[in-house]
Amino acid sequence: ARTSIGPFRLPRGGLFHEVASRPPRCWNCRKEHEDSVVELSTLVAGVRYAYGVRLRKKWRKRGIFLMTAFIVAIPLFFLSFFQPYIALKIEDSYAAAVTAVKKVQKKIIPTKTVTGASTSTPSAKVSTSSVSVKPASSSSTVSTSTSITTLKTASARDTTAPIRSNGSPSKTFPQSAIPLYVTVSLTTNESSHCYWSNTPGTPFNSMSNSFTITNGTRHSLRAWIQGTGDFSYFVRCRDGSLNVNTSDYPILFSTEYRVTGRDPYMPRVFMSSPTNNDTFTEGILMLSAAATDNIGISTVRFFLNGEDLDAEDVTPPYGVGLVLGPGVYTAFAVASDMDGNRATSTKVNFVVTVKKKAQ
Repeated sequence: ARTSIGPFRLPRGGLFHEVASRPPRCWNCRKEHEDSVVELSTLVAGVRYAYGVRLRKKWRKRGIFLMTAFIVAIPLFFLSFFQPYIALKIEDSYAAAVTAVKKVQKKIIPTKTVTGASTSTPSAKVSTSSVSVKPASSSSTVSTSTSITTLKTASARDTTAPIRSNGSPSKTFPQSAIPLYVTVSLTTNESSHCYWSNTPGTPFNSMSNSFTITNGTRHSLRAWIQGTGDFSYFVRCRDGSLNVNTSDYPILFSTEYRVTGRDPYMPRVFMSSPTNNDTFTEGILMLSAAATDNIGISTVRFFLNGEDLDAEDVTPPYGVGLVLGPGVYTAFAVASDMDGNRATSTKVNFVVTVKKKAQ
């Protein structure tokens, strides 16, 4: 027999067993004893049934709540985990669709409709005007309708990849600040979607790490830094016209770590602007670099076509402004740390073209 009713403990053998096994006081009251046993057993069954119903309702509500939470939480978890991969696949599908549409458009021959002296094409706006001509040998005026066609061509499609700048941070964080959150950010000159990799030279289509805040001109993410070391983010972006950066934009920083004696670690330095094979218009141009070191950067010097520009920068962001004429140039940077260790960036080639005169 059960020994409890809900939270209440029953006597050994159960309440019904205890009462039923008790002998009557007299032979004449056996009937009353049997009736009391039946009433008590009915009461016990009722209490058990009521408590069971209440318990089932309670756990039914809990089960519904837990099942609902499970159904909602699992898809959200997988969606948040695979969000960068899904976003990249959607963008790649969109890029493939746009490429297919362009191929079809190239096969379509624009039709021309000629009516009198006016000609219209799908890609241009045409206007005609009437001119009055007065012959020199006659005093009369002859009205001649002459077609003067003015074509307004559509604006050229954007074929320039986004320009990246203002990478941050670019410094060495003190060891006492660890652990810490670091905000990695940069800006672009147009609305873009930016991705990053810890390995330089990674193609854009192979990058799976997207910035947390992107699809605008300001891009950022928060990184949780728990130990000492050097950290690198090589960034490439794609704009709304599907123009993709083919070179890395470096964002470098370090957390301080020292050794006994002279520091044996070399700085790290990359050219951030210009990037390799960039093209600019003659005028003012900014050479900039990203550099970091385990104990801190002392100076960054810039070289153009192998010549020292004699312009060093001691505070990030490291850069120097120049006025350049048309030509082909090669630039690199040299970074020095507090112990005199030096490192040279990879050389970048870029072209400066003649500025077009306004017509």
